[in-house]
Amino acid sequence: MSSLQFASVTDKGIEEFLKQAQKRIIFVKPAYYKWEIDLVLNIIEKRQVYCELYVEKNDSAIRAGFGDTHALKMINENRNLLHPQLKDCIRMAIIVVDNRTLFYMPKITFLDEDSYQYNFPNGLYGDMDITKLVLDKFPVTEIDIPEMEEYQIPFELERIESSHQEVIEKEIDDTLRKLEGNPPVDPNKLKRIHFYRNNYKLLKIQLRGIKIENRKINIKPFYKLLSESQERLNNSWDVFLQQDVKELEDMSIFQVEIQKINSKYLFDAGRFGYLVRTNNKHEYSSKMQGVKQEFIAFVQGNPGTDNRFVNTVEGQDKDTHENKITFKTGIDSILIKSRSELAKHLKKESANDDGFFQRILNQYRSIKRIYEHKQLDKVQAIEKAIDMYIDDQLKFPQVDEILERIDVILDYYDLSDELIYENEDFKKVLDKHKLHEVRVYMEGLEQMELF
Repeated sequence: MSSLQFASVTDKGIEEFLKQAQKRIIFVKPAYYKWEIDLVLNIIEKRQVYCELYVEKNDSAIRAGFGDTHALKMINENRNLLHPQLKDCIRMAIIVVDNRTLFYMPKITFLDEDSYQYNFPNGLYGDMDITKLVLDKFPVTEIDIPEMEEYQIPFELERIESSHQEVIEKEIDDTLRKLEGNPPVDPNKLKRIHFYRNNYKLLKIQLRGIKIENRKINIKPFYKLLSESQERLNNSWDVFLQQDVKELEDMSIFQVEIQKINSKYLFDAGRFGYLVRTNNKHEYSSKMQGVKQEFIAFVQGNPGTDNRFVNTVEGQDKDTHENKITFKTGIDSILIKSRSELAKHLKKESANDDGFFQRILNQYRSIKRIYEHKQLDKVQAIEKAIDMYIDDQLKFPQVDEILERIDVILDYYDLSDELIYENEDFKKVLDKHKLHEVRVYMEGLEQMELF
């Protein structure tokens, strides 16, 4: 009675099966991999085994992933040893080794089979009687092969077990749900592509508003309200005095914290900026955003209990500590003082100018109405109008406006081929930091656009 058994077929099992050949190999497959042809040629060389190879006649099988071009070239170069035959649309694999036969589903290179654990057989293994039936269908050269009772079976032979119907129903329902949520792509519309992923990104860092620089306000519009027409030398107002700028520009504690983060995540690339690992990009950006928010909260005077800048200040000596407390609360007080001095200056310039008084009242009808109802005297009306004019027309800066300018801008860039492979200075940066695996090359599938 003929024996046909289910088998779990792997590349290793195929290799061991072929190596047992003493007289004959018949190999049927849509296309071949280089290792398969190398192995068959090696066996032929060692034992003078007769071989017939069946392969699909066009390029479809290789394009579908059943084999590779290099293997086909080897078949063509060794036709006298492999005796290839070309057939249409082969979609299964058959290996006859002497008087044993293996049937199996050929592997597709697009699929990562190495990491897949089979729980169902993918092939059939047959004995001498089955092999005789197979050979009757092939126009093969007759070879006298003795019976070999002792024969190694390099496959795991299995029985098919039945599953409970409730389990089957649940699995099918789950599969249908997945297919409806993410419909499958037609394999005929897929093509194999090679792509890469950069392990590093280039980074350019801009620190804005870190130094509180002097700021001037144009007060020429105010002078146009005056009756006097002569040109005035002082057409602008310094918001901060030189001493104010000196006190406020010391942002060393902020820069120290930024440097701590940079030293942990970044590689200095000189004129190119910095290099950061792609996997660390999100974490680094979050850290930088966090330190900026903590610093602004510290400057505003409302830090949390775990604010790192509070801890930094408390760890410094008394003089530095007092300087930082002044810095933390000083912007607001300096602006108030500067604004007050500007109001005094404008009031002085407009003193005894009746034309100015009338024009300012016409511009601010609410003040004019209050003045006419004698709720304010002339001096009070001028002071209130100048106060409003400083905000509305001269746009005197507010504390929040200055603090909003404090920012850390991170610009990330991809590494180009020219930079990695052609720029000698950049190559030196990579060598300096021993960053040799800049890219990872991979294979995948892409859906083709059909016109």
